[in-house]
Amino acid sequence: MKFGICTDVNGLTACIMEYFDYVELYFTSVMDLTPKKFNELVENNRNLSISIEAAIIRIPPFVKIVASKNDYDFALFYFEKCLERARKLNISKITIGSGDARTADLDNKYEYDMLCSFFLDIDRLCSDYQYRIGIEAISKNMCSTFTTIQSIESFICSSGLKNIGVTIDLFHMYENGDDICEIAKMHSLYHVHLCNPINRELPVKYDRQPYGRIFNFLKKNNYIDGISIESTSKDFNNAICNSIIFIRTIFNNSR
Repeated sequence: MKFGICTDVNGLTACIMEYFDYVELYFTSVMDLTPKKFNELVENNRNLSISIEAAIIRIPPFVKIVASKNDYDFALFYFEKCLERARKLNISKITIGSGDARTADLDNKYEYDMLCSFFLDIDRLCSDYQYRIGIEAISKNMCSTFTTIQSIESFICSSGLKNIGVTIDLFHMYENGDDICEIAKMHSLYHVHLCNPINRELPVKYDRQPYGRIFNFLKKNNYIDGISIESTSKDFNNAICNSIIFIRTIFNNSR
């Protein structure tokens, strides 16, 4: 199994290149680059000792997908521009989160309908760019729609989406009460974000979190497409070495 690290364009440090197999970029930091700086990133990417393989796209929080006065068309425009830059970086795996942009001031029925419409349009854009992406569940205090892996899977299956799967995020799973046993049964599992689910810090040996069980369920699902560490730490550069050794050891000992 390959293990990656989530970071922005300023986080491509030596310690990341030493301990991980790939990078997953917070794509807001890429979209904030001027054309000149972006072209420099594309050129530098060819010379990195680690590949930028994945991206987390977050529609800016001031852009509202679901609202009585919404920015629906601009959200789609922004997402398409993200796909254009991702393709130039040869990124192969994309997750869309965008919790703030999905926060609604509408009742649940209209919220659900608008998000369904948005992801149907996203599916068509992904087809145009030959991408398959993952939807990430978000916090229930931000949105009442698509907050569990089951609700996203149900929508994907009922809508017949061809280019969208589910990205599971351990922090949001625990926050929203998802059952980790469901991981083994998923039909649309696309990508995995891992952290200490209590505080989103780096996984360490004294967490007492069920990382081994999660890895067991991923193996039962025959998942092989990479696990990204999406977490923080007060002393990140020094903590990352022990964390990734710990995680790799547990994964190798899981069934």
